[in-house]
Amino acid sequence: MHSIRKKSGSIILPTLLIIMILAGVGYTYLQTSLTEFKMAYRTKDMLSALNLAEGGIEEAMIAMKHEKWGDYGWTTVATDNYYQAFNNVSLYNGQTGNIRVYASVLDEDAPIIFSEGEISSPYGVVKKQIRCDLGKKGAFLNGMTAKDTVTFNGNKITIDSYNSNNGAFDPFLNRRAE
Repeated sequence: MHSIRKKSGSIILPTLLIIMILAGVGYTYLQTSLTEFKMAYRTKDMLSALNLAEGGIEEAMIAMKHEKWGDYGWTTVATDNYYQAFNNVSLYNGQTGNIRVYASVLDEDAPIIFSEGEISSPYGVVKKQIRCDLGKKGAFLNGMTAKDTVTFNGNKITIDSYNSNNGAFDPFLNRRAE
């Protein structure tokens, strides 16, 4: 009987060791899951801040197109420089963000817009900034371009254009032959 008593207490130590290993693995798994959750949340905030910054660029382009900075709530910073802040912009799930936009139209042919979107969350503040250099550059700026010459063969060839600021294309009212 004496030998049976020695064997009965030997299972406690391996059981405690296995429980400690399982607890350590479980803790590591929970920490990894929490870190991934935070990273996913921050990524969502980064994309939201980028969307807000792009929205600021769009607001500046609308005011620039209509040339009515004051009517759209912009503050004149200096000659042909404008600023506007959009605070507490509503997002999904009750979250809000801020937009700050600065537009410089000193050179009408090459205006510059700076925009910043900002999101605050329980995991910190995320800001994304965009600089947009606008200009009249592009593949179709001239409409029709040739290196040497353009030769047209056929009957009744016409080349014309229209200004989209004057509305939809109309062959009689909104057409310029150039």
